[in-house]
Amino acid sequence: MRPRKGASGLVILLLAQLTDAIPQLHKRALATSDPFYPSPWMDPQAQGWEDAYAKAKAFVSQLTLLEKVNLTTGVG
Repeated sequence: MRPRKGASGLVILLLAQLTDAIPQLHKRALATSDPFYPSPWMDPQAQGWEDAYAKAKAFVSQLTLLEKVNLTTGVG
């Protein structure tokens, strides 16, 4: 038995609406990740990251030791 054309159109419409919702459901699953030890070292010459690396290095260099401990451990 073949479905009617109107019914298949409705199924396609429902599937399209469901697939629009799927990325939102998966975003929560991507909010965390398993820890990776040891953390990989950053390459200061990584293409596209040079400016961000320089800004981060300048920011961290002006922090006190206590601020660095608090930033990395949450305790300080």
